[in-house]
Amino acid sequence: MDKEYEDINMAIKFIQSKCSTEDFKLKPKIIPKFPITEEEIQYLEDCVRNTIAINLGISDAKMGDKWYNLFFEDAVRFGLNQMLKDENNPNRKYFLNKRKKHLKVWLIRHGESTANAGAKTSNHKTIPLSLKGQEQAQKISLSFQESPTLIITSLFQRAQHTAEPTIRRFPSVKCEVWDVQEFTYLAPDTCINTTAAERKARVNEYWERLDPDYVDGDGAESFNTLLSRVRTVIDRLSRFKDGLVVIFTHALFMQAFEIVRADNQEDSKSIMKRFKDLPRFDNCEILKLEV
Repeated sequence: MDKEYEDINMAIKFIQSKCSTEDFKLKPKIIPKFPITEEEIQYLEDCVRNTIAINLGISDAKMGDKWYNLFFEDAVRFGLNQMLKDENNPNRKYFLNKRKKHLKVWLIRHGESTANAGAKTSNHKTIPLSLKGQEQAQKISLSFQESPTLIITSLFQRAQHTAEPTIRRFPSVKCEVWDVQEFTYLAPDTCINTTAAERKARVNEYWERLDPDYVDGDGAESFNTLLSRVRTVIDRLSRFKDGLVVIFTHALFMQAFEIVRADNQEDSKSIMKRFKDLPRFDNCEILKLEV
């Protein structure tokens, strides 16, 4: 039997043993609110919602949606609370481990830049946001349900400007600049006053070269340097115990972060071989991780 179903069945057995069906019928709110986390309730909800009624001998039709919603959360809280109290319960350790605090990391791609919108660029570090990008940045700032514990931006202007509305919303949160800037693989001086479309042939040539150590010229970096930056950021994040760290960064950095975090042992050439064809993160798309 799968682990999650063992846990569900254990919760149901506790509910059955401690409360009768008649009690639930007459007093659906009699069970007190025990300190069970919302995350645990969400974990069980999809699996238990139908199963629990069957085990208690009550049909959904008989109790009705409104009554069911009143009873459900208390029942799950009660069952989980009993499970966590019982030191002999084989599932207790599993659930206690789930309750440990984890660090949440959000990597957010910058809002639409003028370069993303098709304009020519002169300095890759100071490309501004378009009007659409500014609106996206504002929307991102309003999407937080909790305060970050740290806000990180790259040194590139488009990432910093995307972060500004969030920084204004949470003025007491510490802000830092880390090496989470975009992967600059074409020499910047050779890209002045060009559009993304005009650089496409050179972009294809770079990736077809399939050389992780190749450096295109002054101001460019190798693919291995990008991976090294990513590993350094992952190592720095590992020193945080909990909280929400928000990183305003760039599409290629996010792709590299996701790959390296999934398999830190994969060699750089094989990563590079499949890197270009990976789905791109949209402007202001969020990569949400728990580390």
